[in-house]
Amino acid sequence: MSPQRLQESKYRPILSLPERIEELQKRNSSLNYEVAHYRDLDQARVKFKKKVARALGILQEAQRELETTEEELRKERFEMKRGA
Repeated sequence: MSPQRLQESKYRPILSLPERIEELQKRNSSLNYEVAHYRDLDQARVKFKKKVARALGILQEAQRELETTEEELRKERFEMKRGA
């Protein structure tokens, strides 16, 4: 327990059992909401990473096609210069 929390606990009123249960239920609810938030965030990140991976694949394929076309055009030009 941090020193600040320890100090705060000295001045907090002692709760009855029903009050403590209610306090813990509220905290549990808040924590459950936080867990759900991070779970949703994680799912969104996974989805994003998959989309980026697909986009990367498309770009890499386009780059290979461009390089192949450039190489073919260089060869054609070279052949034309040799034949001229």
